[in-house]
Amino acid sequence: MSIHIIDDEAVISEILSSALSEHSKSIRCFQSAEAYLTHMQSTHYREPRLIITDVVMNGISGFELVKHIRNNRIKARIIVMSGFFHDPHSYNPTELGIDAILCKPFNMDELQTIVSNMIATGS
Repeated sequence: MSIHIIDDEAVISEILSSALSEHSKSIRCFQSAEAYLTHMQSTHYREPRLIITDVVMNGISGFELVKHIRNNRIKARIIVMSGFFHDPHSYNPTELGIDAILCKPFNMDELQTIVSNMIATGS
């Protein structure tokens, strides 16, 4: 399973990449939504099975990135993460085009559970 991580904080991307290494040998990290969109347009782009993106980033936000991804008919599962969700249950993931919301700070067990469930359901 390939995983793409988009976060403007390199340390967060590194932590997530390390934590998810048991699920995938193919993890790519991107420092911005713009960098990811550029990669999507390249001939080297291969649709991942899972995309994890921060919501609040300089430039294009994670929610805007999700719109671009879905408009390009990318079917990857998407997890968004942010420290700014006051009540994550007030958001409708389906309407946002995402599969899960992680509220920062979150523990790695929570992330592992979500990813394991996604793998188990074959989605």
